[in-house]
Amino acid sequence: MNGGPGTSDPVFLRYANVPLKRVLMVAYDVKPWQITQPDWLNTLRFDISARIPEETTKEQFLAMLRALIEERFRMAARREAREMSFYALVADKIGPS
Repeated sequence: MNGGPGTSDPVFLRYANVPLKRVLMVAYDVKPWQITQPDWLNTLRFDISARIPEETTKEQFLAMLRALIEERFRMAARREAREMSFYALVADKIGPS
């Protein structure tokens, strides 16, 4: 995955053999654990090439990428809050042993 605003090639995007989940992570600025999806989202891979107008901001680029996902893949995203279990590693008052 290379190209786009903020890179050495800001006017051309090249994603080669990329899982769709990775594209979603970039487009929606989320971490892998924040996406609930079917298994095929990790296994199907795509090549995406696109020209980006000069002076496009990162926010505009991400909006374009989301539009591409919605149009070409017929996908829709929704955000929701969920409770999740997690572990926190914290140091003791006396520090590490």
